[in-house]
Amino acid sequence: MATDIDQHATDLLEAIYEAGRAGTDPDEAISAYLQRAGHDVDCGFQLVDLLASQGLVKPYSTFGTPRAMITPAGIQAIRQLVADRADPKVRSAVLRTEMITWLDAQEEQGVHPGSFQEFADQLVSPLAFSERELRGAAELLLRHSLIDAVHVEEFTEGWIAPRLTVEGRECITDCGGDVGEYLRDRRRPGPGNDSSLADDIWST
Repeated sequence: MATDIDQHATDLLEAIYEAGRAGTDPDEAISAYLQRAGHDVDCGFQLVDLLASQGLVKPYSTFGTPRAMITPAGIQAIRQLVADRADPKVRSAVLRTEMITWLDAQEEQGVHPGSFQEFADQLVSPLAFSERELRGAAELLLRHSLIDAVHVEEFTEGWIAPRLTVEGRECITDCGGDVGEYLRDRRRPGPGNDSSLADDIWST
């Protein structure tokens, strides 16, 4: 189960990796990621330290700015992530988690997104997920009452003005934003559990 900071660290590592592939400055990629994600410098140092503790980057921070170089282990980790994303089941699970944890981060910052387009715009790689996948994930989050949203005829259900529900926050606190795990927990027999809630989670 990934925690919120684990996901942010993975996203930052991917930003550094993509900068290396593109031949651009990894320092600028780190700064751009932090700004895009709404993180401050202290959070940047925390993320770099976490990645360094796992041997995925080598930090060389100076002048109060988080800086790091990706290590061979970091490159391998991102390549495995990319390979995993090729699996539709894994892609769907990752996307749902990223979308709901992003909403939680926005709420923590007191920000109310106008749509999930803002999430799509801040992805490290805009081509990581297709529009169909993004809109399908939004519909699923709404259908399982993890978010509320404004109904607009010309837009996908769940896409406009998404907000976490009580269930959505519970998914974050209890399962780290792992939507599949949360719905499976709700499906298990027990007081108040509805076994029908997650029947179609893997078929969507």
